[in-house]
Amino acid sequence: MDLIRLSFGKTEHLCGELRINKLFEQGKSFFVYPLRICWLLAPQTEESSVQVMISVPKKKIRKAVQRNRTRRLIKEAYRLHKSSLSGEMQEKNLQLMLAFIWMSEQVPEYKDLELKMQEALRVLRNKIT
Repeated sequence: MDLIRLSFGKTEHLCGELRINKLFEQGKSFFVYPLRICWLLAPQTEESSVQVMISVPKKKIRKAVQRNRTRRLIKEAYRLHKSSLSGEMQEKNLQLMLAFIWMSEQVPEYKDLELKMQEALRVLRNKIT
């Protein structure tokens, strides 16, 4: 029986100015309101098959406490629903760079955000295949 890892470790974080610039310059994006998803496929490296960046702009949510909460909720929703996406990338021997950008001015309810995250990941899988 295969155990599904529901962690969100350091190797899964998208870091580095060069990689992030490459994602935003060469990548594609779409909206599943209130999320904007930017993505870019690259050949597999020794790191994780899916690397993610989460951004909640100060311009949209002014208070740091609310920005941090929104970021934590997005991270948790992604963590619980990422398994099919990362498995698919490993099979194809590709690396996916992702950025989730919050575009609303309101702090989300977790139930609503989870549904939007599921929809966003479904749309992303369709665009990749």
